[in-house]
Amino acid sequence: MPFHPGNIPANRGPLARYFPPVPAGVATAWLKDHIAPGSWILDPFGTSPSQALEMAAEGYRVLVTVNNPITSFVIKTLASAPNREDLRAAIADLAMARKGEVRLERFIQALYTVDCPGCNRPIQAKTFIWQRQAERPDRCLIDCPHCGLSGEQPVSPSSLERLSTLLPHAIHSRARALERVAPMDDPIRPDVEQALQCYLPRPLYVLFSLLNQIEKLPTTPERLGWLTALVLTVCDEGNTLWPYPTLRSRPRHLVVPASFRENNLWIALEEAIDEWQTQNAPIHVTYWPQLPPTTGGICLFQGRVRDLTADLAEHQIIGLSGLPVDAIVTVFPRPNQAFWTLSALWAGWLWGREAVTPLKSALARQRYDWNWHTSALSATLSHLSAHSGLAVPFWGFISEVEPAFLSAVVAAADISNLKLEGLALRHDVNQAELLWSFAGTETSPGAVYSEGSEENAITQALEKRGEAAPYLVLYTAATAASAARRQFRKWAGQKEQTVLQEHQASLQRIFNETGQLVRYGGGQHSLETAIYWSQTIPHGNPSLSDQIEKEIVQTLIANPVSQFESLDRHLCRVFPGLDTPPRDLIQACLESYGEQHPTEINSWQLRRNELPSARREELIAIQALLRKTGAQLNYTIQGTSPLLWLDQNGQITYEFHIMASAIISRCVLSSQAPPQNAVIAIPGSRANLIIDKLHRDPWLNEKITAGWTFLKFRHLRYITSSMPLTRSVWEEWLPRDPLESKATQLEMF
Repeated sequence: MPFHPGNIPANRGPLARYFPPVPAGVATAWLKDHIAPGSWILDPFGTSPSQALEMAAEGYRVLVTVNNPITSFVIKTLASAPNREDLRAAIADLAMARKGEVRLERFIQALYTVDCPGCNRPIQAKTFIWQRQAERPDRCLIDCPHCGLSGEQPVSPSSLERLSTLLPHAIHSRARALERVAPMDDPIRPDVEQALQCYLPRPLYVLFSLLNQIEKLPTTPERLGWLTALVLTVCDEGNTLWPYPTLRSRPRHLVVPASFRENNLWIALEEAIDEWQTQNAPIHVTYWPQLPPTTGGICLFQGRVRDLTADLAEHQIIGLSGLPVDAIVTVFPRPNQAFWTLSALWAGWLWGREAVTPLKSALARQRYDWNWHTSALSATLSHLSAHSGLAVPFWGFISEVEPAFLSAVVAAADISNLKLEGLALRHDVNQAELLWSFAGTETSPGAVYSEGSEENAITQALEKRGEAAPYLVLYTAATAASAARRQFRKWAGQKEQTVLQEHQASLQRIFNETGQLVRYGGGQHSLETAIYWSQTIPHGNPSLSDQIEKEIVQTLIANPVSQFESLDRHLCRVFPGLDTPPRDLIQACLESYGEQHPTEINSWQLRRNELPSARREELIAIQALLRKTGAQLNYTIQGTSPLLWLDQNGQITYEFHIMASAIISRCVLSSQAPPQNAVIAIPGSRANLIIDKLHRDPWLNEKITAGWTFLKFRHLRYITSSMPLTRSVWEEWLPRDPLESKATQLEMF
C-alpha cells in the first residue's frame, strides 16, 4: 500500500495544537484513487476538522460523528469561510463597547501596559513570562514603537504595582468561570476547580469582560458566531499551557510548564483572524438528519457512532448499511486530557452549562493511558462493525505515531473484527496510513504479511530494506503481522490491558532476548531510539537508500522539471508500505544531483554537470588522471573498476573506486584491499549525501570508518596541478579534503 504524502498547510487553523497534524491532501488522494466524488464518506471519530472540510471541498458528502461541541463549532465556522473584513468589523464593534467610562479595547490594553525600559514610555507587553508558582511575572516580551527596543525585558516594580491595581474583580471572574460550567451541587465541580488552575486571574478577567460585552452587543447572529470563534481562540491563548521559550506546544495534560507565557489577549484576539482563514469558499454544512447536496458537503452528527445507529433504528433505517456509505475515512484520535477538559470549560463559558453535558465524563477522567484508549477505540469500532453490514473500505490515518498508539489502533480494529488489508508508514514524520475491510469482505489481494511470527516479519522487512531500520519500522512490521494472524482477535472479550501487555512483552523478547537483532544506539531501556539489523541476513542486496537515490536520479533525467510534491508521490508509489522514502533523504538526493528551477516554485532540475553524458566524460577523465598520477609516482597500474596502484612487490597500495553516485556499499562489498588502502573517488556534490547514508546505515559506517578514504574529484585535480608530486606529498595531501563531516563510529549498545 503506497503512502499518500500530502502537503504541509501554511495555516493549520484554530486550536491546531490540539487537533492531529494531518497533511493537506492525504485523505483526498486516497479517495480519488478509489471513491468517486459525490459519494458518502463516514468519519466515525471526527477528530480532524481540516480533513472533513477538505473531503467536502473535493465534492464528497461527509457524515461526521463528533461528540465534542468545540470541534463541531470549529468545523461549522471554518466551513462558512468567514471574510477577513467581516471579522475585523466584528472586532471593531466589540472594541467600541464601553467598559465603565472607557472603550473595551482601551480597558483591556491597560491590563498589559508596562513602561519601556528603553524610553520609559507606556507600551503594550506582547507576553508576560512567568515561573511556575510565582506570584507575579518577572519578564515580558515587548516591541517598543518609540525607541525600537524589543525582545525579552524585565518588568519594572512600578509597572507590576500598577497592573495589580487594575484587577479588582478577578475573584468574581473565577467564580463566574466556575459557575458557567458546574453549579455548586454538581459532582464535577471539584474537577472544574482543578482545571481552572491553568488560568491566571488576568486572563480570566479579560475573557469574561469579552464574553459579557458580546452577550450585550447588538449584532447579527452571523457576526455573533464570528466573535464567538475569535474568543474561542482567546480562550486557548489565555491558559498557562504555553511553555517559554518553546514556540511549539502540543499539550496533552493540564501540566503548567516550569516557565510559561501569559499572552496579551487583545493582541491574541486581533491575530485570531488569521487562524480562521483556511477556506477559500463556503462549504455546505447540515446537522443530522438533514443531508447536504449531492455536490458535496458535511453532515454533522453531534454524538457517537452508537448514538447514530440508535437514531437510524428510530428512523427505521437498518444499521449503517441503510445509508449509502461508500467508504469510512478517519483520523484516529490519541489520548488528550488537556483538550477534552479545556473543551468542557470553553463550551460552558461560550454557550452555558447544557453544552458541557457531553463532556462531563472527560472532566471526571484524570487518566488517559493506552489501555484505556484501546478500550475506547474498540468500543467505537466494534459498534461500527456490528451495525454496519458494509462491504466498504475503511481507511485510517495516524499522526504522531508511536509504538503504543499504533498497537492500540491495530489491536482495537482486530478485536472489532476488522481485517487489516494494507499499511504504509513514513517513520521520519511519524505518520501511518492503514486500510481495513470488514471481516468477510475483501478490498485488496491480501494482508500485509503472510502468516508467520512477528520475528519473521521483522526479518522480512530488514531483508527487503537491505539496511538497518529504525525501531518504529520493525515494530510496525511485527504489529501488522500480529493483525494478519488475527492475534489480537483471539483476546477479544478480555481486558484490553492483557492485549497490549501480551503484545509488548512478545516484541520486547524479540528485540532484547532472541539474539537475532544487532542494535545500534539506544540502550537496554531505550529500544525506540535505536536502529536494528538482523544477524541472519548477509549484506549484498541494494539498500533502500541506494534504490531511492537511483530512482530520484532516473526521474530527474526523464523529467526536465520535477515538482517536489509530484516526485514525492511518485517515490511513495515505487517504495510502498514500510519502505516509504524519508523526506530528508529525498531532499539530500535532490541537493546532491539537482538545483532549484529558476522559475518553477519548489521544483528541481538536474544540474548540467550531472547529465549522464557529462558524468561519463568526467569518470573517464578522472580515471586517466589517476593512471597518469600513479605512473608518475612509479606505481604499477592495474584494472579499471577498481583501479589499483601496486608497489614493486605487486601488493595493493591504493585501490581506487571511481564513483559518480553515492552508492558506495558496492565498493565496500567488492573491495579486495585492506580498508586503509581503499579510496573512493567521488564528485564533491556527493559528500553530504554519503554522510546522510552513513548515519542511516551503521554497518556501512563501521566499514568506512575502519580506514577508507574519500577523494573528491576537485581535490585530485588540485593535488596533481598545484605541486610537484612525490609519494610523501601524495600521502600527506590525499586525506586533506575529507567529507564535510567525518563519519563517526556508532556504538553498538
